[in-house]
Amino acid sequence: MLLIHKTISVVILLLMLGACGGGSTISSGPATNTPIAETAVEPQVAITTPAPEPEPEPTPVLTPEPEPLLQSDADNTGEVISREPEPPQNYTPADITELILVTGQSNALGLLTAYDATLDEPHKRVFAFTRDGWQQADLHQIWDRNWYPRGNPGDSPSNNFAFHMAKEVTRRHDHRVVGFILATAPGEGIEHWNQGGAFFNHIDAKVIDAINQIPHKSELDGILWHQGESDEGDLNYHTRLDTLISTFRQQSWFSSERPFICAETAEFEVVNRQLMALNTNGDRWTACVESDGLSTHADGYHFDAEGLRELGKRYAAKYLTMIR
Repeated sequence: MLLIHKTISVVILLLMLGACGGGSTISSGPATNTPIAETAVEPQVAITTPAPEPEPEPTPVLTPEPEPLLQSDADNTGEVISREPEPPQNYTPADITELILVTGQSNALGLLTAYDATLDEPHKRVFAFTRDGWQQADLHQIWDRNWYPRGNPGDSPSNNFAFHMAKEVTRRHDHRVVGFILATAPGEGIEHWNQGGAFFNHIDAKVIDAINQIPHKSELDGILWHQGESDEGDLNYHTRLDTLISTFRQQSWFSSERPFICAETAEFEVVNRQLMALNTNGDRWTACVESDGLSTHADGYHFDAEGLRELGKRYAAKYLTMIR
């Protein structure tokens, strides 16, 4: 009996120990008295944007003062153009630096061509030898014998490539002053310019008169020749032309070291080939400009106003190339 009581006492003791957690047990479910662990929260990493670095102050760009363009400076077309504004100045014939004789047939005179008050306005550094002496060139003046069919330039001005050649020279060089002398013979062949003939004597007298009125000049600076329409099929034109050039060079007012420049006719290939030979004859003071693309009247061989303006620019470009 005593043994039974001891046994019961031991069992009760073991049960009490189990209830107090004294044993090690594995539970299939959560214990009701086990505190719930807090949910782990990932630490928040503060993302800070670095302060932008201060932008460097821009380096000031210094724009140099434009330098005056020198004689050797040129653009891709060979033009020499001054960057400096032209100083205000009144020019007179005594300021002429380029004295040019222009002679030839009707294309050298101008044949009832249009006039544009803007495109054909005078320039203060361009002078023409008129029947009243040297004057600032204006297409309303009479520069030659007032040949038919020019009419009266005062009422109905025609165009002229010499005028535009001179304007182009002054556009490219602000220190040049151009004066030109016009002596033309519309419809005449090259023999009309033979030495000793009436027309050549006329040219000689006119050039001397023009030079005497500007004593600082003693000879021409160049001759522009535009003739050949009346000799369109002459295979020996080049021989006559060489003789004419030699005759001009024998005069006291011209030199073998001054430009003699011609231009092609509008359409006559036989004479044009002989004119263009001046570019390859070994004489650096003779040259010829092309007529390609120049507009004409309906007849096909008289240049219109637009054609004469462009022709003048081509003469100017060639002249400036030759005198450098």
